[in-house]
Amino acid sequence: MPKKFMWFSTMILVALALSADACGKSDSKSPVAATPSTAPVTLPPGPANGATISGTVVASVATSSVRTMAATALTVTVLGTSVTATVNGGTFTLQSVPPGDVTLVFSGGGVNAQLVITGVTAQEQIRITVNLHGTTADVDDDEREKPDNSAEIEGKIVMINATARTLVVGSHNKTVSVPSGTPIHHGGTAIVFSALVVGERVHIKATMSGTTFVATDVEVQTGNPGNPGPPAAELRGNVSGLTGTCPTLTFTVASTTVKTNASTKFSDAACGALANGNHVSVEGSKQADGSVLATEVEKED
Repeated sequence: MPKKFMWFSTMILVALALSADACGKSDSKSPVAATPSTAPVTLPPGPANGATISGTVVASVATSSVRTMAATALTVTVLGTSVTATVNGGTFTLQSVPPGDVTLVFSGGGVNAQLVITGVTAQEQIRITVNLHGTTADVDDDEREKPDNSAEIEGKIVMINATARTLVVGSHNKTVSVPSGTPIHHGGTAIVFSALVVGERVHIKATMSGTTFVATDVEVQTGNPGNPGPPAAELRGNVSGLTGTCPTLTFTVASTTVKTNASTKFSDAACGALANGNHVSVEGSKQADGSVLATEVEKED
């Protein structure tokens, strides 16, 4: 094939790849039509064998649910580079990410937060779920696959099959087989498979076998293995139905009953200053009756 034709074909493929990346995976926003241009196509900077980081950005809206943040005003950038992507439909993909410790910067739409991804290697495929709130970003779960078929998965156990010795982990519902003899531990303390509990957070090293991950090491990260305690809850919304006397208050946020006690921390407004209509962020733990016992109540503008 003549060199000129090969170059032209490559340009078309690159343009198509960039167009697909800009549209993302969302069905909540219509893709913007490409504008014809004679300008040269610019590839994302970074090594040709760099890593790919894809993710979903979510925010908690109830005690046990999250919503995808679909705002296209939000962008993700690799700090110190011009590798960037728009969060479209709650998802993003960063390509040619340089190896090493990488800082992701989330900005736009009132958001300005950073998240560090450590030990990125060449050609690694990383999938993360990021819980984003204003100036803070936390990884809910992540999956890392390497060219040598090794993998690491971190997240909460959502299902356990004791007979098959398998775990389903994280929001991506990855099935992990845990063969007999696989080290399971919390720090330096060994744990038997039957002691694992749904809701515990684990970090798993594994090898890939088809679509199944085979664990080579399972580390339980929950502070109290075998009893992860009540699930964490985070709410955001307006206060309504406020009753009680400080420090023992009861009110509703996002259709969920919130209770406070002497251990609850109040930020940006004292307990006695809290009023119906205030916009607040609540962190706490979900109780058996569905309410949330708040550990912190922060008043927001």
